[in-house]
Amino acid sequence: MKTVFSLKVPSRNFSLLNILELYKLCQSCSSDIYIYAKDKSCMVERLPSLVSFVISLHCRNLVIVIEGEHSMEDKVLLERC
Repeated sequence: MKTVFSLKVPSRNFSLLNILELYKLCQSCSSDIYIYAKDKSCMVERLPSLVSFVISLHCRNLVIVIEGEHSMEDKVLLERC
């Protein structure tokens, strides 16, 4: 059964290196990963889209949503990042 978890992350923590690290972790996850900020969202599946999404943000907080059958394990993995 699919489950959904979310993590709140300050956007100031996202340097280019952090974005690359997040992307790599998301590629190793079996769940679908989305990033939400105010009224915008981005599915983490292509690096250029992710980088441009994070760079264009003007808000302070992001929400990372993890959806899938193994979302709990993927959440633990992403919390380390």
